[in-house]
Amino acid sequence: MEYEYDKTIYTDINIKQCHELYTQIIKAAISQSVTNMETKEIQNAVVMDKVKVKTRDERFYDYKYSHLMTNPLFTCLSNEDREMVIQNTTLRISDMGDNIILPGCASEYIGLIVDGKIAVERLDGDNCIKPLYILKEGNVFGLETFTEKGIVNDIYSVASDAVAVLYVPAKCMKNIAQRNSKVMQVVLDSYAKRLDQFKKLWLLG
Repeated sequence: MEYEYDKTIYTDINIKQCHELYTQIIKAAISQSVTNMETKEIQNAVVMDKVKVKTRDERFYDYKYSHLMTNPLFTCLSNEDREMVIQNTTLRISDMGDNIILPGCASEYIGLIVDGKIAVERLDGDNCIKPLYILKEGNVFGLETFTEKGIVNDIYSVASDAVAVLYVPAKCMKNIAQRNSKVMQVVLDSYAKRLDQFKKLWLLG
């Protein structure tokens, strides 16, 4: 008999005492309804019971996995490559107005938004900021790393109160793309969708 619980929820409860009480209740209940042989077997199973507590690292692994698997850039990976990506992914929280990536910088990471929104802007010929589009939860940015120069031309800045982003090292994804053609296909599809967005904005403007 196994069960799981979130340790952070039970900060004021003695888990050991609760577990011992639970065991006593089970023993008392089964002693009234089954034979002595069955009782002994079930009691032994209860005594052997273990409380499985997920560590902080395990919960963070599950968090990264659940969000990365929402984007085709990561669902197309092999199990081995997916594991490598998850192990090297970090989480960062940025405040409102923070610049995520500045123009002219090399894109060292591919970002996956897990909460909040990011405004993508560009400086025009008069050095005025021109809004392009909004990235939201589930969207990725930093795909410029797959281009020849890998240089970002746009300004990525936070539009919401705060934004949470999972960052995957670009070098890691580029190495994977060399042996997995599906990665580059996803990148090309992403650029095609972005081009459609530009066309719509141009027509509206």
